Amino acid sequence: MPGFKEFVTHKNMRKPVFTPGPPSLSEENIVGLGPAFGRGDSSFHSEQEFVESWLKEITGKPQLISFQGSGTLACEVAIRAFVTGRIAVIKSGFYSERLYKILLEKFKPNSVVYGDYSSFTQEDLNFDWVVSCYVETSHAFKLNIHDLKKLATKFKAKLFIDATASIGLEGEHNLADVICFSSCKGLFGLTGAAFIAYENSLEIYQENSFYLSIDTHIKRLVTGPYHAIQSLVNIIPVHSQMVEAVKLNKEVFLRKFSKFVIYKPENQPVIATIVDCKIISTNKNAIIYAPRQEIAGTIISHLGESYLKREAKGEINNILRIE
Repeated sequence: MPGFKEFVTHKNMRKPVFTPGPPSLSEENIVGLGPAFGRGDSSFHSEQEFVESWLKEITGKPQLISFQGSGTLACEVAIRAFVTGRIAVIKSGFYSERLYKILLEKFKPNSVVYGDYSSFTQEDLNFDWVVSCYVETSHAFKLNIHDLKKLATKFKAKLFIDATASIGLEGEHNLADVICFSSCKGLFGLTGAAFIAYENSLEIYQENSFYLSIDTHIKRLVTGPYHAIQSLVNIIPVHSQMVEAVKLNKEVFLRKFSKFVIYKPENQPVIATIVDCKIISTNKNAIIYAPRQEIAGTIISHLGESYLKREAKGEINNILRIE
């Protein structure tokens, strides 16, 4: 389409984003959109199967459902469907606290233990589930998923991961039994789709709420995230290029602000970096990430040049400076 690439570039350069999602707008998002319906639409059914097969591949899970909503809604539906018994919630920031609050809506407080990873090493503790947020964007901090799996194995428990900020960017999600995420961030789709990927062996518990019942979404009894799904169709062939653009952007940022980086490399997520200084942009329209909790420093996300794919050079960092 003549001028279309220029149009998308103009939109992105007019409002540079340093937030962990949604990412910048891409050509692939837009060209995939079209009329769609959940029943009797064979072309959309093919698109949905294509996207869901890809997501099963990157999660390593045989079962996957999609529905309208956020990654948080996916977590709530999955908690009601799968989680039971005694639960250990790994404390990592705002989003782990949100998981804890959702769990307390279903379970008695003495059934849910919320604490740092190191607090769950006592031999006399027993759990049925370990629940964690793999990448905590509120602190730009990545947990070690192998450590989470080891902890779950130690307690003969299952592992539940909120992968909203890690899916598509980090690896080894297959170590979890249940994975919840959304269509934006590291998948680079438009917002609007929630996903739950899970093992065949898990027992599904009945939920009284119609909308919060996983059965409702397995049977597709409500309007689905049709356009969010379509926005991912053309992302799939170039997804690896977009990931490389994000990684390059982060590398350039780390070099520029190396003196202010807080976490060690092993705790650095691809999606974002936290620094112990105040960063502002010389572009008045740029969006700097505002965490839901107060933090000391600034969190900068690196999705802003993903739409450039192999043409990305990390130049978006040129408009960032220390206040």
